Amino acid sequence: MDNYIRPLSDAVFTIASDDLWIESLAIQQLHTTANLPNMQRVVGMPDLHPGRGYPIGAAFFSVGRFYPALVGNDIGCGMALWQTDILARKYNADKFEKRLSDLDDVAEESWLEENLPSAFAQHPWCSSLGSIGGGNHFAELQQVDQIINAELFALAGLDAQHLQLLVHSGSRGVPLLSCQACYDPCGV
Repeated sequence: MDNYIRPLSDAVFTIASDDLWIESLAIQQLHTTANLPNMQRVVGMPDLHPGRGYPIGAAFFSVGRFYPALVGNDIGCGMALWQTDILARKYNADKFEKRLSDLDDVAEESWLEENLPSAFAQHPWCSSLGSIGGGNHFAELQQVDQIINAELFALAGLDAQHLQLLVHSGSRGVPLLSCQACYDPCGV
């Protein structure tokens, strides 16, 4: 397995295989963002694509400054990796897919009634809560085939004998409401 962390400059990196096509405008936006005051590192992820001035599908590390425009409408959208109890050697994709097909892909209505704030109850995205969202969002099982740093791997609580669940989830419209709440009073 190759290491797909590619330095483009001292502060700009991408995480992508050689076969992944990335729009040149997105790369240009990574470099532009890296030149913002106090910006230390900029990393484009495999889903990197151009945004309105700043790239989408990237992580940014700045010191002493917060840039709301870099978060933008992606507030609450994110990726997470979980250790599962599924043994890699016993995993059967066909059987697993059959078991998953019986699951609902949204939250149960009774749970929503008990847990959803009343202000959100009539929002258009309410019916899709509990899903991962649309677009480039996904949930996938992954198997570790190489450990590059055993100490960090162990510190993360991961076990190569088990499958990992990687999820890129959506934020179901909450970011737009959040941005409007912050930007509208400021005339932005």
